[in-house]
Amino acid sequence: MPLAFAKWQARRRTRQARQYGQGSSGRAVRAGQFGQGSSGRAPVSRLDQRFFFVMVLCTMIKSQITLKHLEAFVCVVDMGSFRKAATVLATTQPNISNRISSLEDSLGVILMHRDAGSVRLTQKGLALLEAARRVLRSAESFLETAARKDLIADRLRLGVTELVACTWLHAFLRRFRAEYPSIAVELQVDLSTEIEKELAAGQLDLALQTGPFRRETSGTIALGTYPYSWVATPGIARGIGPQASLSALLRSSVLVHARHSLAARELMRVADANRLKTDQVVFSSSLTSCLQMAEDGMGATLLPEALAGPALAAGRLVRLDCDWLPMPLDFYARFDKAKAPRFLEAAARMAASVAGASLNHQ
Repeated sequence: MPLAFAKWQARRRTRQARQYGQGSSGRAVRAGQFGQGSSGRAPVSRLDQRFFFVMVLCTMIKSQITLKHLEAFVCVVDMGSFRKAATVLATTQPNISNRISSLEDSLGVILMHRDAGSVRLTQKGLALLEAARRVLRSAESFLETAARKDLIADRLRLGVTELVACTWLHAFLRRFRAEYPSIAVELQVDLSTEIEKELAAGQLDLALQTGPFRRETSGTIALGTYPYSWVATPGIARGIGPQASLSALLRSSVLVHARHSLAARELMRVADANRLKTDQVVFSSSLTSCLQMAEDGMGATLLPEALAGPALAAGRLVRLDCDWLPMPLDFYARFDKAKAPRFLEAAARMAASVAGASLNHQ
């Protein structure tokens, strides 16, 4: 029997003797009545041994390994370097290096090999990586059960398209902040193709973007479908007439989103296939600029209805009945489910809820 365990057993017997030293009649309790053998020593049970070693393990972990160690380990692997992990965790590279070294010393293993500007997991490091993720998620779950999501401190790198930014993004951010006030949100607004690249490179945690996609992700939640409309000022609409063909629209100035957007590419393919002139097409990298130019009477404009909705409701713009429209935009929340903390998937589901409510109010 290990010496430490023998000492623990002795202390346990002393406590039992004090608690049960005398019977109800005032007489000493006879040996064996409370688990003692003829030798006067309590037998060693497997339950006692398991309990003792669990206590020892908990004490060791409490004193030597913290969530910050595991957080640094996971982040270095996910980001691919100590420098990038330090940026994500808002600390210094030496601090990250110290956490990894301390974790390796405590465990007595090598978790990763440091190469120039990159890291390679050892077999033991690979085995411990998922265990570390489970511990971090369990810590989140613990705080959720305690109704203390405000104690979950982290960072959410969020990428969205301009349509999301102009419609329901603020409602989403208000709701997310109310539920997770200690999580800082870093926002990037860009074309869906650029957002997809950043997500694949690990520079974004959550993308709210349009399909289709070149790369699959393990976490994908549908956010809704957004149709397009041709819109114009009432004066321009009267000049065009109640119905308009695409060829008729293209004879005058038309405003379209960025040249590399899905709708713009689809428009150019249809025009090319039907040998329609496109010299009057004006591309804008900003949807909000397209909307403003449409309201200023600069021409018929192709816009998502969700963006044009307020101007249509106020009568500043009207819909044009055209014989061609691009395919609707399908939006998704996308993330790496294998690497995502619990709050990230919660954010994706929250985005789906807010987007659905926004579509229902159109």
